[in-house]
Parts: sequence; C-alpha cells; structure tokens
Amino acid sequence: MSCSICLSKLKDPVSIPCGHVYCTDCLTNHVTATSSDGFTSTCPSCRESFNMVRPEVRTAPSLSLRALTVPVPQLTCLPKKFHQYVIPNIRRIYIDTRHDGQRKKLAASEARVKALEADKERLMAECERHIAAARAHSRGETDALLRAEALENELVLTRKKRGPRDSRDRASSARAQSKVRQNEAPLPHPRSTSNRRKQQH
Repeated sequence: MSCSICLSKLKDPVSIPCGHVYCTDCLTNHVTATSSDGFTSTCPSCRESFNMVRPEVRTAPSLSLRALTVPVPQLTCLPKKFHQYVIPNIRRIYIDTRHDGQRKKLAASEARVKALEADKERLMAECERHIAAARAHSRGETDALLRAEALENELVLTRKKRGPRDSRDRASSARAQSKVRQNEAPLPHPRSTSNRRKQQH
C-alpha cells in the first residue's frame, strides 16, 4: 500500500475515521498546515472533517506528533472495564507485508495453472480431432473390404453360372476346328492318279 500524500510506501501508517490511511509524518504535516484550532482537520483525500483528539485531551500540546499519537483519552472518570472500547480518532494500523512474497508466488502459480489448463484443453481438442479422423479412416477401410468381398462373391457366382455354357462352347469350337482341318487337307497329285489306273489295267 502507498500513501496518497507522499505517493510512497506507507511508513508508520495511521487511519482516520473516514478510513483513509497515511504515513504518520505525512498526516502530521497536513494537519499542521491546514488545522486552525489544533483539534480538527479534514481528510486530504475526501475532505471529511474529523477530530484529532477527544475533548478530554484538549489540554494536550498544540498540534504535534505527540497529539496524533495519544493512544486513548484521559479515562479517569470511566470505569476501567470500558477502557478497551474507547479508541482515538486517529489510530495506528499494522500492515502485514511478510506474505507479499508468498502472494506473488501464489499469483505466479495460479497463472501457471491457468496456462496448463489452456494447454490441456487444446491438446484434448487435438486428440479428439485425431481420434475422429482415425475412426473415419477405419470405417472407410471396412467399407472397402466389404465391397471387395461382395465383388469377389459375385465373380464366383458368375463363373459358376457360366461353367456348362463354356464347356459346350469349347466342344463346338473343337468340332469347327476339326472340320476346317479336314477341308484344308491336300488333294492327290494327277500323275500319281494315272499311275494307279495303269496298274489296275
């Protein structure tokens, strides 16, 4: 926390009734410069008026650091059991800064966790995309195998149906080739025919 008067880190901080906090020296200098009666002043931030000391201690020295640091008013007429409930308008406060380092580490850890969660979500989305692609490829491969098997079965059935017809076609083709060979046989030579006739006579 910083003082809104000196804009530096609070030193020996004190709080006034409106809730604003200042360094003791900064508030003392402000009150010294602005207070006309030494007992009342205004907040440097919101200008709300406040009493610096209780009426019981108006006999205190004129405005000084001592007047600002009076812990409690003179309570001689007030039973002691009520003393703890009476506090001055200007109160010292304690600001614990021991855990600032831990807070910084905690903030860094939280930022790291958020970054890791974002990375995890990105990786999960990428994995889902790859899984979907693998499933689509597997379905396509299965469909291709089923189509190939169906075509093979269809081919086998076609061959079975064409089997007897192919046998008849082969037999007809063999007979036709035999006739062609017979028609193409060489004719006997005329001279040899005449010789056979002479021998017969």
